Amino acid sequence: MGNFFAARGVFCLCLLALGSGLVAAPGALAKLPGLIAFYPFEGNAQDDSGNGLHGQVFNAVPTAGYEGQGFLFDGASSYIRAPININPTVYPRLTMGCWAKALSGFPPERLVLQTCNSGHDDRTISLIGEGWCAYLGLGRQYLASNGAVFQKWVFLAAVYDQVAQTVSLYVDDQVYQGVGLMGNGWEFLTVGASGGGGGYFHGVIDNVFLFDRALTASQIAHIRSGGAAAILENTSSPAALKLLLLN
Repeated sequence: MGNFFAARGVFCLCLLALGSGLVAAPGALAKLPGLIAFYPFEGNAQDDSGNGLHGQVFNAVPTAGYEGQGFLFDGASSYIRAPININPTVYPRLTMGCWAKALSGFPPERLVLQTCNSGHDDRTISLIGEGWCAYLGLGRQYLASNGAVFQKWVFLAAVYDQVAQTVSLYVDDQVYQGVGLMGNGWEFLTVGASGGGGGYFHGVIDNVFLFDRALTASQIAHIRSGGAAAILENTSSPAALKLLLLN
């Protein structure tokens, strides 16, 4: 058993070595349970949550990211596809997000994260015109932020609660809330484009995360301020252990 001490606050993470793996011992810090997948985009689309939901990269190019590397999407043919079914029949409550830096906002819509059904009632974060958006369903409605700044990193998260019929969109430290009832889309997640093609994002995306629950405002703020370390702090994946050792 070893003890790892982090400088952010005062806490101790105790780990038990079992065979070749490491498992968090009882009492270990677990602020953000329910991580489905995490893509830090360090030159690939590997899922660092430990769940093995690795993505495929199509024409996106590694570049400087929010932390380490990210992927540059050219606005014409670049996207990443991940084998995650985020439909409300699978995850009635879901939180998804990333850091994004848009280089342009036209044509009318640039998709950041989406499971597509071509009806605007699928779970989606996008850039429409000059505002960041999250779909609400309910007859092609969506939440929209008060504009978007280009050439600048922005934190984005959407919290979908099908049971309560609510949607919350976080854009940096701002939150936009609405009533939402979502339909089902395809059984995979597309990053940087529509699942059906088109809507290609022009810019850089990094640190894509998905949780199987509706995270609270304080948990969202924790991710925004802590980045990859905050997303992975409750896991025993090799990537999480590396971050703990570095901090």
